[in-house]
Amino acid sequence: MNAAIRLLTSAAREQIAQHFNRLPAEERSLRFGAALDDAPIRYYVAGIDFARDRLFGVFEEGESLAGVAHLRLQGRGGSAWLVVSVSPASRCRGYGYALLRAAAMEARRLACGRLALPGLAENRILLHLARKAGLSVINELGEVGAVCDSRPQPIASLRP
Repeated sequence: MNAAIRLLTSAAREQIAQHFNRLPAEERSLRFGAALDDAPIRYYVAGIDFARDRLFGVFEEGESLAGVAHLRLQGRGGSAWLVVSVSPASRCRGYGYALLRAAAMEARRLACGRLALPGLAENRILLHLARKAGLSVINELGEVGAVCDSRPQPIASLRP
């Protein structure tokens, strides 16, 4: 992987919106639950709470945002919601796995025992990456998503 993963701040809102707006309709549907137009995506990005949530971005050479992982913490219940997207032109480079792994490690650091991955049942690539990152799928919920246990193995034993 010839890229850098960084924790994103609110200063990256425009880059995040541009990344999401470059996703094809089918992938927007997997990512957002519907094939949203650009305006609702900008509204979504404007509403991200960077004080609560953790967003990771993978940057290729030239500072282009190639992928985003959004870890939304769900109160004090020890759970979080996680979605990952990678631009079509940047696929098959390990970015999705690296983003998922970074977000899973952050969830563990924050003592989140469960990660909800919306749309996981329909997204075979994300399901494969979740298992590869050491997450155990414990309850597939069909179209709604899946719940993963983020504590099946210590962080140090995650496969590279």
